[in-house]
Amino acid sequence: SIGDVAFAYNQTLEAVTIPDTVTSVGQFAFRDCYALTGIAFPSSVTSIGKGAFYGCVTLAQVSIPDSVTFIDEGAFASCYALKEIKIPASVTSIGTGAFDTCSDLECVAILGPLTTIEDALFNGCESLYDVTLPDTLKTIGVYAFYGCRSLLDLTIPESVQTIGSYAFSNCMGLSDISIPGSVTTIGEGAFECCYSLKEIVVPPSVKRISDGTFYGCEKLRSITIPDSVVEIGKFAFDSCTSLTEIVVPASVTAIGDSAFKFCRKLAVITIPASVASVGAEAFYGCDSLATVYYSGTRESWEKLDVGLPETAKVVFI
Repeated sequence: SIGDVAFAYNQTLEAVTIPDTVTSVGQFAFRDCYALTGIAFPSSVTSIGKGAFYGCVTLAQVSIPDSVTFIDEGAFASCYALKEIKIPASVTSIGTGAFDTCSDLECVAILGPLTTIEDALFNGCESLYDVTLPDTLKTIGVYAFYGCRSLLDLTIPESVQTIGSYAFSNCMGLSDISIPGSVTTIGEGAFECCYSLKEIVVPPSVKRISDGTFYGCEKLRSITIPDSVVEIGKFAFDSCTSLTEIVVPASVTAIGDSAFKFCRKLAVITIPASVASVGAEAFYGCDSLATVYYSGTRESWEKLDVGLPETAKVVFI
């Protein structure tokens, strides 16, 4: 093996030939080797250690052989010049933040049977636009694609069950994403500040719109909330300034604080009698809200104590 911190902080190392007797690359083995531009692993290597190439800022080419089964956390983090990465089918586990802040990374293909995209795996990969995910995937971790502002669309496999908190937050260019029916959990802030997102259909397997899930999605014009949802969390649609109409399904019992705050174009909303609580400032700043359709009684509505703009009229249906 190549030992831990074996060549770390070597400022003049430009190229490395790894012999075919090496089976593992140790922790931080090549950390901050600023002049290193490329690395080719022999087919003997099975694991790449924690932070092995962390901060190799000119490392532009990496070829991972199909002998590798494990890439540890932060292995290629802050490799700013890395353009493309192909994860072979042999890889069964990739650690947290393995490609964190690879700011020039454009294309990623994960060919192996991964079940989890670990937390912050591609966090801050702001040039990333082409991603292929395996159909074995079950979990997309917290901050997995945070700040991938060049990502325009993404196909989430039908196998995925959980989308972690802030997984796609600040993916400013993301305009087209389909959430499959297999997804049961969408974490808080999962699509926060996805400014280009125009339409979302929440699958009928989801029971809660978490806090801040779509906060700041200013171009979001259409949202379909299924009748499986029982709660709309705090700030869930705060500052979705292009939303004009919302139908809250009859399954919902609670609308959180600031849930629709500053939805300035929201003109019509339907609230069912099933809603037992509406949080503070849920409709604050909804200056265009003209009609609220409510399926309960006048007495029930008054108990909810919903703060509405003066322009809004409640219609009992």
